[in-house]
Amino acid sequence: MKLVREVKAFTDRSPRPVSGRSLTRLLRALLITRFPFAGFDLVVNLVDSTVITCLNEEYLKHAGSTDVITFDYNAEDSQCKKKPVFLSGEIFICVDEAIIQAHRFRAPWEQEVVRYAIHGILHLAGYDDRSAAQKRIMKREEDRLVRAHAESLGKDAIHRSRRKTRHA
Repeated sequence: MKLVREVKAFTDRSPRPVSGRSLTRLLRALLITRFPFAGFDLVVNLVDSTVITCLNEEYLKHAGSTDVITFDYNAEDSQCKKKPVFLSGEIFICVDEAIIQAHRFRAPWEQEVVRYAIHGILHLAGYDDRSAAQKRIMKREEDRLVRAHAESLGKDAIHRSRRKTRHA
């Protein structure tokens, strides 16, 4: 069996310039150093509020936009209440919402995007936030991981300039 350690970030529906390569590298390092998975296969999609609203309404039956939606592809593991050995899923992050919340909390929007990715990874790792107690536990772990990777979460960590380079 081949060990899969794959993260793919897609940014084509992102309202702000984000380096998919940098985000992929950052999340892959986080998964390797902080989680005991035998392997992982993760897709991260950075989308606008229109896309996340459609997903939220169609799949979760919630009206309006949201910050992050996670789809766990380990259906059999999620049914048995134990933490998965292999992480497999897809995360949709609303960059519009990240910009709004970053302004509210006086943080770089890029850091908020990474926070949402961490939140999605925690869901895939077995964390839940349905009850107040579960939400506190998950938030504490999310904050710990953001703090642990604060150096690599700087403003330029995933930002991609829209400037075009001229060829001589």
